[in-house]
Amino acid sequence: MTVEAAVEDNDALATRPDAGVSIDVALGRRVMVVGDLLLPSTPSPSSLAACRDIAQTLSEWQGAGIVVVCGQLVAHGCPDAPGPAEVLSLHRDLTAAFRSFAARPETQIMAVLPEPAEH
Repeated sequence: MTVEAAVEDNDALATRPDAGVSIDVALGRRVMVVGDLLLPSTPSPSSLAACRDIAQTLSEWQGAGIVVVCGQLVAHGCPDAPGPAEVLSLHRDLTAAFRSFAARPETQIMAVLPEPAEH
C-alpha cells in the first residue's frame, strides 16, 4: 500500500514546499498522522495535554507502524522565540514518546514539515 501525494524524488521537497510525499506502507502496518500541532514556545496546559495524549497513544501502540508528523509543528512566535527544536524539547512527553517509539523494532517517525516562513 502506498500513501500517495505526488513527489517523484526527495529533491522535489527542497524546491517545491507545496509538493506531496509518497510513503510506502506495508500491508498490515498501522499509520498515525499528526498534523499542525502548533506547539507554543512556552508550553501551555493545552499543548502539554495534547502531547500527553499523543505520548499515551504511542506507548500503547502494538506492533509495527509509522507516525507521520506533518504541517506546522511549532506555532509562529515573536522574532526572539526559540527555534522548532527547542520548542519541541520543551514538550518533554512528546519528545520522549517520539524517541521511545522510533527506537522500537519496525517503527519509524517521519516528518513532513513546511519550509520556514521568511520574515
